[in-house]
Amino acid sequence: MRAMTLLVASILLLVVGSIAARTTRTQNAPRPLSAADVEHGLKSAVPNARMAALVRQCGVDFELTVGVEKALRSAGANDNLILQIGRSQGVV
Repeated sequence: MRAMTLLVASILLLVVGSIAARTTRTQNAPRPLSAADVEHGLKSAVPNARMAALVRQCGVDFELTVGVEKALRSAGANDNLILQIGRSQGVV
């Protein structure tokens, strides 16, 4: 159990670090997240609440179509994350 917790924590730190490292800043504004960024985070065990916070902070650069929503839900997105993505479309 402890090994699994350490593994999940390590993956979380790696994903958040890689997202942060890839973020380019323009006047201290983070790069909007792509659908692939969100899907990758979810598949890498980033909690929905953390992904929603990142979406709120960074915004998204994609339209939440039925197909995109289906892919994100398959990756583990919950209703709150989908709602936050809908609210954040085009926000930078």
